[in-house]
Amino acid sequence: MEGVLQMGSTGKFVGWVVAAVAAVAAIVLGIKLVALRAELDQAQALLETERTQTAKLEPLEEKVAAALAETARLEEELTAAQGHVARLEQRAGAIPDASSSADTAETDEAEAAETGGGDTAESRQEKLIRIQMAAITDMTYAQFFKELKLPDDLKAEVRDILVDGTAESFMLDRRALGQEGVTAKDVRKRQDEAEQALRAKLSQVLNAEELKFWDEYAEVSDQYFYEDLVDGQLVMLAKDLTPENRRFVSEVVAEELVVAFDEYYSSDSPHTLTNYNEAQRMALHRGLDRLVEALDDEQYGHVQGFVAIAEAQFDALAD
Repeated sequence: MEGVLQMGSTGKFVGWVVAAVAAVAAIVLGIKLVALRAELDQAQALLETERTQTAKLEPLEEKVAAALAETARLEEELTAAQGHVARLEQRAGAIPDASSSADTAETDEAEAAETGGGDTAESRQEKLIRIQMAAITDMTYAQFFKELKLPDDLKAEVRDILVDGTAESFMLDRRALGQEGVTAKDVRKRQDEAEQALRAKLSQVLNAEELKFWDEYAEVSDQYFYEDLVDGQLVMLAKDLTPENRRFVSEVVAEELVVAFDEYYSSDSPHTLTNYNEAQRMALHRGLDRLVEALDDEQYGHVQGFVAIAEAQFDALAD
């Protein structure tokens, strides 16, 4: 595993797509739940009507009990789905619609005048992005803080630095996305410069031993991030995988995402969402190639289904 963990924090926003995938799954569950509730209401009404008819009572009660159990199960799945969508949206920091910029630009000056130059649409957007990046930071560096055991005040200071750095990384990538003449390699260069600035800030608050630990952790932070992200998707979209296989698949796919994004951000490809998603597609197929011999047919089929859903989203978001 060590041989593939060479990328810093570039390209962590694979969740742009998977948040949409999870949202689709949540909608499907919601539709099923509404339909089931309608059936349950019908069955309960019929049960009341037929309650005096002993011959029909037992099967109707069984039907209602089964419907209630299924409703409870789907409600649990829907709650989990909605929670996962919310977490992915926080982690991924969904890109604001570029078309909204023109609509809000005309009002920014008026808003600034009303608020003394403070709370404009742009500043509110920056605040939202920082909240989202805080969630990504907490997920990505949870193990770092757990192992380093910093005092609370120092931990808070380091976390603020990391949140700022993650937000800056996101904004660099976002500004460059689709910008004419900007390649993936150009974005990598800007990200590397931002990471050097981040390390310089950390060096002012961490001692030599703590900073060394940071350097080591930074080399594998992407792997941790992708494993958690993919694992959460599989819980939603490939729920019949065994827990052991789900974690194994998450590790394999995470490794391939690290490699694919490292290749992408080292290339002269234009930095577009389509090219970015093609890197994800390549990683998923490489993962399938590795998993075909490691899983039985039934379990492998669940992974294939997950990949098919992801690819449908890539196609829908193509430039």
